[in-house]
Amino acid sequence: GMDRMQRYCYVSNVRKDGATHPEAPLLWHSDNMWSPAPTPYIFLYGAEVKGELSATRFANTIRACKALPEDLRREVEGLRTINMSELSLENDGEDALRVDREMPGTRRARSEVPKDEYYCPRTSYPIIWNHPQTGEEMLTVQEDISVQIEGKSLEESEEIYQKLFDVLYDEEYIYDHIWQQNDLAMFDNIATQHARKGFYGKPGVRTLRRTVINPKQKEYFEHAPRVRELAEFHQSIRQP
Repeated sequence: GMDRMQRYCYVSNVRKDGATHPEAPLLWHSDNMWSPAPTPYIFLYGAEVKGELSATRFANTIRACKALPEDLRREVEGLRTINMSELSLENDGEDALRVDREMPGTRRARSEVPKDEYYCPRTSYPIIWNHPQTGEEMLTVQEDISVQIEGKSLEESEEIYQKLFDVLYDEEYIYDHIWQQNDLAMFDNIATQHARKGFYGKPGVRTLRRTVINPKQKEYFEHAPRVRELAEFHQSIRQP
């Protein structure tokens, strides 16, 4: 379903065509979990790694679901979270490369949820969801993209989110992968979430080549045509 687009991209602090800001922190998320066709599997390859920049962090959503206190589990059973991506134009009304886009360093308190689904595509998921391949129960709330719980106010939603985040991102269960040259990380993007701390100004190079497997890629683009628009924009400036 990628048509003319290359089947890989880069997460890099030195390439202009990188998939995200080169040095900013990345909040906890699973790639495209705001879509009805999220990416099942991701491969990251250490194409060029020099120095020790911030690790890629991993959290297990299945483990977190098993670890929920009984009272919290009862509170969220049957509830659904709205997960949303923000793909708006920059302030000057023009598209900006991902490496130039502002990235939040911390989760933002919201006064409202945007209604425009072209620039802010979204999908509703059960907070406790069965993994589509294994059937195991997992959590779908995400620090970066969960915006509101259906039937709850923003304030009520945030209170519940924070209780879930305390379990999901418990440091005792986080795996930090410190990259070395030629490392290959393969992970279930739906069962895990990933993040990184910022490394503004730190010396070093980290260029990871990112490849995905998504049999529902066509459905993903149909749900969010804005993604295809941005992908084609990035393709036009792609480095060798």
